[in-house]
Amino acid sequence: MPSSTRSDGPDAAAIDAWAFGGVEEAAARAPVRRTGAPPAAAGAPRRFTGTAGESPTRWPSAGGMRAVGGATREGARESAAARTAGPGRPALFLDRDGVLNRLLPGAYVTHWGLFEWLPGARDALRLARARGWPCIVVTNQAGVGKGLQSQDELDAVHARMRADAARAGGAIAAVYACPHAPEAGCACRKPRPGLLLRAAADLGLDLGRSWMIGDSRADLAAAEAAGVRWLLVRTGSGEDTARGEPTARADRVFADVREAVRAIGRAPQAEQPG
Repeated sequence: MPSSTRSDGPDAAAIDAWAFGGVEEAAARAPVRRTGAPPAAAGAPRRFTGTAGESPTRWPSAGGMRAVGGATREGARESAAARTAGPGRPALFLDRDGVLNRLLPGAYVTHWGLFEWLPGARDALRLARARGWPCIVVTNQAGVGKGLQSQDELDAVHARMRADAARAGGAIAAVYACPHAPEAGCACRKPRPGLLLRAAADLGLDLGRSWMIGDSRADLAAAEAAGVRWLLVRTGSGEDTARGEPTARADRVFADVREAVRAIGRAPQAEQPG
């Protein structure tokens, strides 16, 4: 990941070390066991992590994830990296469809050719990285549960997304995706807070000092249930959400994710996620 794009904030290498692990040796030394069940059981969100730019074939598959102490190896790598940054680090949570990429009404981004960055989204990730804010994508992806997309296809989209963000000077520390259909009744599908709680447990995050940027009532409800402050964007389904959300004050609604990130940057230092 290029570090020359940083213009302010903490050292780029230190931020990259947090966001993308950099503790492979520590994870390799931990006892490893093979899990027998796929992680798509109800209540278990799909985690997609690792160094941006890696081949999708190197990412964990749905049926054979390696576990360290009950967590995936990738989760252990992230947790160790988070601990080196100090206890209770805040983060910036981001929804995917309608916030980072264009929402496809009634359809799913089943392959990279359907993924279209929204204007300003990669700038937002670059600005967040420049300020030292770890970005965590939390997204409902029911296309997997409905049989419209395989888990590997979803992982491939996220690999390309993270690599593309890195080329633009941004950083996505991890992606937490719920693959279940709405009727599955899982604990991870927003508006339930499972994705955020799982990320906090894996990474040692301070949810009370974190932020969530979303475009739907489900995003806001998940943030509220997890104790995370939220901002609403008007992209995606945000316009409809703003009209129907009584708590969406003018100072919490922004044109897009870039403007929302800039607004967080104007907040007092104690309220920022870095």
